Amino acid sequence: MTIYLDIVLLENIILNYIIILSTAIISKSRISFIRIMLSSTIGGIFAILNYIVNMNIVSSVLLKVVISILMMLIAFKDYRIKKVIRQLIFFYLVSFTFGGIAFMLLFFIKPQNIIIEKNHLVGTYPLKIAVLSGLVRLFCYFCGRKNYKK
Repeated sequence: MTIYLDIVLLENIILNYIIILSTAIISKSRISFIRIMLSSTIGGIFAILNYIVNMNIVSSVLLKVVISILMMLIAFKDYRIKKVIRQLIFFYLVSFTFGGIAFMLLFFIKPQNIIIEKNHLVGTYPLKIAVLSGLVRLFCYFCGRKNYKK
């Protein structure tokens, strides 16, 4: 199967943007379009490098955490340790929620042309599933927010 790195980069930038924007909404942080785009682009470039370069699993996890912290510092421009940790926790919670919703949608949609290559799901599904999972997540967030307002 042919993998187009420009498409992978674009999809990762869009997904990172949605995740960081959701993180900003949940953590009630001030945001800037340019800063979120820059942070999302760094995450997209890392995703491509992670796919191209074969890394050891231990260093890969550590590097992913470092890149996540860097993304939070760039996106939110808040260097206080407590704030960065809080935003990082929300970032991971939103990421895991999006991933869970995406896998649930994959389970129900069952696309035929998906393969797992270098620990990445590859096929023609990602952007459709990812955007749909992002919309479902935002819908759940806003519905839940209505129920818990004072």
